[in-house]
Amino acid sequence: MREPEQDLRLGCSSCKSGEGVLCAPDCEAKAWAGMPPLPPLSSVRPAPAPKSQPEISERGAGLKFDGGKPRWNLLMAGMPAAVLSVVQVLSFGAQKYEAHSWRQVENGLERYTDALYRHLNAYATGEVNDPESGLPHLAHALTNLMFILELEKANAPH
Repeated sequence: MREPEQDLRLGCSSCKSGEGVLCAPDCEAKAWAGMPPLPPLSSVRPAPAPKSQPEISERGAGLKFDGGKPRWNLLMAGMPAAVLSVVQVLSFGAQKYEAHSWRQVENGLERYTDALYRHLNAYATGEVNDPESGLPHLAHALTNLMFILELEKANAPH
């Protein structure tokens, strides 16, 4: 097991761990828990129009061709607590092992499927948080699902 490094604790002033967006899972301050949620998109005001109007082309001004592109705000603004929980599990794993080392695990699909089932079983039997990490079993399960999906996508024919 790797010793936790100060720079992997992803920072709050109580952890004194440098810059970052999250404090360590074992931080007493839990500074990340006090982060304000993202505002709903409906409350974001458009930028004021520039004082001098740009030249308008045949297509008009202010166009953005993003139809059919992934709408990341549905994930990031739609379920920030779930995303944060997965990031906390990934951060815990990076401290315990090494960042992105899950990609090199032998028989990864089988082993992450087993881990997924273990976390779902623990949750189904009433255990909300993983005793080792202190993080929700469902966040561990989501992380394992993401590992499985990523490995399957990486091995899929293009």
